[in-house]
Amino acid sequence: MKRLTSLLFTLLIFVFFSCENDPCIDITCNNNGICIDGICECPDGFEGKYCEEQNLLLKHVYIDGVVSDSYEYLEDGRISKASNYLNGDPYRIVNFRYAVDTIILDQKFELFENIIQRMYYRIGLDQIRADLFSDGLIVGDFSIYSLFESNCGYTKVETFLSEDVVRVEKTIEIIDENCSFESIEVDKFQEENMHFIKTLNDDKNYYKKSTDIMYLSSPNRGNPLCHSVKDVNNNVNESFSFSSIYTYNENDFPSSEKRTYFDGRVEERKFEYY
Repeated sequence: MKRLTSLLFTLLIFVFFSCENDPCIDITCNNNGICIDGICECPDGFEGKYCEEQNLLLKHVYIDGVVSDSYEYLEDGRISKASNYLNGDPYRIVNFRYAVDTIILDQKFELFENIIQRMYYRIGLDQIRADLFSDGLIVGDFSIYSLFESNCGYTKVETFLSEDVVRVEKTIEIIDENCSFESIEVDKFQEENMHFIKTLNDDKNYYKKSTDIMYLSSPNRGNPLCHSVKDVNNNVNESFSFSSIYTYNENDFPSSEKRTYFDGRVEERKFEYY
């Protein structure tokens, strides 16, 4: 009898301390998420601390009522195809292929017969390289993305003419939790082509979030409220600088945007999701 009592007591203590030390005991993961070591592992299409946020997949972008971009995805939510249009007519189609540690973009432009490939792959703990191919041969420049900042992506891009010659260098300073930034882009061979860019983002879900390449994704990035481009003489490029006003859907993704360029042009943009 004493042995049975001792065994039950030991079992109760084990259960008590097992529950006490369970990091998932007070955590509820929404939308069929699973708690592992106190962290919710979310199913495809959901994110957030408790899988409470639905990550909508962008389907179409319309500018002034005419389609400008369309996207398709794999079953796991990764982008598989992007089509870009000019005045409603397709001018570029990009197909995405995935390997274990490599992403390949096959780009076909309507004006050219050959396919241009961009291959992204990891070359270090905090570096991604992008090579440019045509008909299986490396052509043109290659780029290295580095100095990644948590939830806001890379903060430095170098474009090389050869393995040891940098042609263009872009450095990015993240200035808030929505991944607003200030950047400087310098052409090492034509420093008069230096550009200064400042973008202030909202605190909502970025409309193109689902189209980001996973190596270069920026989960906290918001939508641009104000985007300004200046040259080395501090002159504003009014054709590329703009401010925007958005309306949002129930998932905090933009459903529409009124974009006003500094040169006076106004675009009405609509966003359609799957």
